[in-house]
Amino acid sequence: MVASARLPAPSRANVLLLKLAPKKQSMPLYRQLALLALLLALSSPAYALSQNSSSIMKFASFAIPSGQQFSVQPFPLSGSQAYAVVSGGEVYGIFAQGLPILEDRPLTAPDELESALSAYYLSKGYSRNLSFADVHAGLISVMASHERGEAKCRILLGTDRTACTSFETCQKACYSVTSFCLNIALGSGKEFVNEIWKFENGSRALDAAYLDESTAYSQLLDGITPSEARAYLNALISLNRAATSASKSPLFDGYSYCFEPDYALPVITNMQLTAQKRYAQAEVFFALQDNAMRVRSLTTAALEAKSSAERDAHAAQAAKDAALAGWNQSLPNPLSPLPASMPSDSPVLSSLAAPLISLAELAVIVAIGAFLVMRGRKKKV
Repeated sequence: MVASARLPAPSRANVLLLKLAPKKQSMPLYRQLALLALLLALSSPAYALSQNSSSIMKFASFAIPSGQQFSVQPFPLSGSQAYAVVSGGEVYGIFAQGLPILEDRPLTAPDELESALSAYYLSKGYSRNLSFADVHAGLISVMASHERGEAKCRILLGTDRTACTSFETCQKACYSVTSFCLNIALGSGKEFVNEIWKFENGSRALDAAYLDESTAYSQLLDGITPSEARAYLNALISLNRAATSASKSPLFDGYSYCFEPDYALPVITNMQLTAQKRYAQAEVFFALQDNAMRVRSLTTAALEAKSSAERDAHAAQAAKDAALAGWNQSLPNPLSPLPASMPSDSPVLSSLAAPLISLAELAVIVAIGAFLVMRGRKKKV
């Protein structure tokens, strides 16, 4: 017969330890959700800004001109958060986010400012990639749109057969169309012939403007520099002006001599505005280094002014404290021995002893409270 193994009976000490051991209880769901919400709030940019904004606001008070509105704009930077102090569209300083117990750090190193400015511009929708390929393609598609209408008008003016390069040659061309142009020219005099001359000059100017646009665009194919980009924008402006001027010839509306050709003004204007907007989005990157040095200068000046003001405030406080200490030294010491003639029940003695009695009472209260707490724990056990 095999004896069964018996576990030893638990001692009184083990029973007592089991009673004292805290029971494992899972945290209620609502507490878990509340804790999660608190952690998310503490990690949010808004909380970080609210906790560390004092240093930024102090900086802004020295950096921004008095009475000028400003804003603190957060943006992502290297996996963290940064803040740009902006007024009137101009950046006055950039702060890297600090921990909740640390202040945000103003950036002053040129390389840090360049990286931060680049990240800030990208967060605002600016783009490093500048291309006018679609603009040029759109203009090429309407480049010949006016030629058909102008060709029909030249047939009526006689300039399709005789070149119009001066008043005399334009008059000769018009007189060759005896059934139509000659009669109007004789009735209107030199004014009508001058309009024919302006029409031909406007047409030639428009063709030259299209050629200039193509030439300016070809300069961008090996890489876009700021000067080349501005030259292309100027070419687009000239093209728009040439097309607008050609479309306003009195031959179309004033004399109703021929129908207005299709100068594609809406397309040209749209292409010009697109190119200008695109350049504005990339222009800040062309001057990134200069902008970083400008922000660095503004930041350094503001920090120096802030430090100077703080030094003055500390010096004023130190002088105030020194004056107060000197005044206190002139008063009698309450801890000095009392005169032998002063009775023990003197009001002065009672007033000096009052703080000591209060401290003694406080010590007794604390001791009683500790005793009651320990007693309550023993009863639970």
